[in-house]
Amino acid sequence: MVEQITSTSSVLQSRLAQIRQITQDLTRTLQAQRDLLQTRGDIMISSEGLNGLQQVHDELAELGKRLLGDATEIQQLRALARTTELINSALDLNLILDDVIDTVVAMTGAERGYIILRDTETNRLEIHVARNAEQQNLRPEEILLSYSVIEQVARDGQLIVTNDAANDKGLSNSTSIVGLRLRSILCAPLMRKGHLTGVIYADNRIRTDLFGEREKRLVLAFANQAAVAIENALLFEEVRASLVEITHMKDLMANVFASIPSGVITTDADDLITTFNAAATRILDIPEEDALHQPVWAVLPAPDESL
Repeated sequence: MVEQITSTSSVLQSRLAQIRQITQDLTRTLQAQRDLLQTRGDIMISSEGLNGLQQVHDELAELGKRLLGDATEIQQLRALARTTELINSALDLNLILDDVIDTVVAMTGAERGYIILRDTETNRLEIHVARNAEQQNLRPEEILLSYSVIEQVARDGQLIVTNDAANDKGLSNSTSIVGLRLRSILCAPLMRKGHLTGVIYADNRIRTDLFGEREKRLVLAFANQAAVAIENALLFEEVRASLVEITHMKDLMANVFASIPSGVITTDADDLITTFNAAATRILDIPEEDALHQPVWAVLPAPDESL
């Protein structure tokens, strides 16, 4: 459906361009004829027809702009939907972060994009990904951004957009903006249940008026989805790290029990055997797999009541 709409929009834009060219050529022809007749005498030709043609041309141009804007928004929404589906099905944090920032840069026409996340232990904001428009990671010396804007968004939890940072009264006193000569800046919070987990930052050092209302709406909506996916990926990493630690501890305890020369048997609250080391196997002459999960009194020899 999206492809059909995009194709139709392209055809309409092409037809409008042809009609605009025809009206422009006709206007020039009539203008030349009017000028010629006026030089021959007192012949005066009303300019009403020429004005009408010019108005038609201008209206067609405006319609073409609206169609182009609609087609651009459709492409942006398409990219947004694809990436939202991906990030909501993926649990690899690095993959999610790269795809999120690449989508933001492509949707907005930014030169560079960053994702800054809050460290849960130190509460500090740290850059996790920095990419350019070619979907390449920035080198450390290429990472140039306004920390004052980032800190303000992190503090207030509100989107900041400026399309001429050098002349923005609210930002022009920022040392980073003045020194880096930044032009267009967009910084959106990553919020999850009222809690800020980080920010998305995009900028352009050359173009002004880059981020319009369409880009603001798209990035805000996308940031909400991205925040959920990023938090899920972070939780998954924590769980995975915990499982690795538990496995390591389990292996360590198994090695300790295996090295003890005495028989070691451990049970749970129901007196079922959970650990049966090699020495216990040798002493009782019972394989470990036969002892595990069995009642302890079914494995241990019966006590000698004569003693």
